Amino acid sequence: MIKTTEHTISFLLDEVMPPRKKLPRINRRSSFNIRHITHDYGLSGLPDKDVMARARKEGRILVTQDSDFVKPRQIQNNMGVVKIIGGITATEID
Repeated sequence: MIKTTEHTISFLLDEVMPPRKKLPRINRRSSFNIRHITHDYGLSGLPDKDVMARARKEGRILVTQDSDFVKPRQIQNNMGVVKIIGGITATEID
């Protein structure tokens, strides 16, 4: 018998992103864990470097519409950043 493990993909949404609801599992072994810097942590106005530090510390992929986060000088080792382009609805982001 093959042992299966559950994989959680963790994201941190920047304050410019709309708040999200908990998304369903992708499959039987995967799920999403999504936190919003403002709506879950109450940290509106936090400097970019502190948002990135929190994402890195918690092992989360940062999701943002802010171009400053994707500049090479901002991204550090072991850091994932997803840039959402403008004009996409909250439903399309989900």
